[in-house]
Amino acid sequence: MACSGSRCGVYGTYRFKNGARYVGDYYHNMKHGQGTFYCPDGSKYEGSWVEDLRQGHGVYTYPNGDTYDGDWLHNKSRMARGSMCSTLAVSSMVNTTKQSRTELRASGASWPPPPSSSGFPSVLLA
Repeated sequence: MACSGSRCGVYGTYRFKNGARYVGDYYHNMKHGQGTFYCPDGSKYEGSWVEDLRQGHGVYTYPNGDTYDGDWLHNKSRMARGSMCSTLAVSSMVNTTKQSRTELRASGASWPPPPSSSGFPSVLLA
């Protein structure tokens, strides 16, 4: 594959029509290396990319401030190798809790929400 143009082995920013943007490394016109993807809903992914896919270590921050910090493979989180941190308002204080994948399943929670076929929230597919 010939590599030419503004997204070939460089660091840069790409802005999508829907308000999303990617800031980071490119190789052969693909997100590759370290970068941050900002979603229009306020969520973001900071971490490793391989050929346009989230892969390796990364942190996904949800619009409400909750985070998943761990491994990714082919654009999907590998919750068995990471941790979920949820911020909950309790009375007048904020309590931060970490739950394992097993605890989340036992509670019946759908966390993190299932990604779209692209691996990003469906708002990005518009």
